[in-house]
Amino acid sequence: MTDREKKFIAYWKVKREAGRWKFCFVNGVLLWGIPVFAILQVVHLLFREEYEFETGRLVTGFIVWTLTGFFGFGMLMWWLNERAYRKLTTKNPDK
Repeated sequence: MTDREKKFIAYWKVKREAGRWKFCFVNGVLLWGIPVFAILQVVHLLFREEYEFETGRLVTGFIVWTLTGFFGFGMLMWWLNERAYRKLTTKNPDK
């Protein structure tokens, strides 16, 4: 087993113990959904001449991107990491 695989197993053990929902919230919403939403708003503001500030659009966009981050990115990353973890631990059951 490589050092990288050992580091991943140690990392994922800690993340697994914290739970799926916390992982999806932190990684999907805080680290992906909100930053993507913010970047898109800045891009629209800078490059679209007809862009108008509307509270409804911001609230809707925020909700859509946070939900996409949680259920899309967060759950996908959880699933991929679980799959890799299971593959590594069944290959090397002593770890």
